Amino acid sequence: MKKRYRYRLPLSEDAVDGLGSVLMAAISGIFLLAAAVISFVLAGKAGTYVGIFGLMGILLSVIGFITGLISFGEKKKNHRFSTAGSLANGLLAVFWLALFLIGVS
Repeated sequence: MKKRYRYRLPLSEDAVDGLGSVLMAAISGIFLLAAAVISFVLAGKAGTYVGIFGLMGILLSVIGFITGLISFGEKKKNHRFSTAGSLANGLLAVFWLALFLIGVS
């Protein structure tokens, strides 16, 4: 039986927009934790502060999700950060939206 060789070139660099997407997910997660801590410390009477963190967090997670999807178009790049950033931002956006809808009702 003839032995088959598979050659694969290593993907040297990560997609730049993928790194930005992961960074936006991290900042949005920090905003989520900060909003929870502030709300807990002030016994639920921190409407303005939590609202600002919430709006900035959902905005960052949506922009990070779009940036992560766009970064898949970069050719000959490693897309591991694009995948991680898109998933994290998508989950954070859904969580922020659920939190917002709970607060509205």
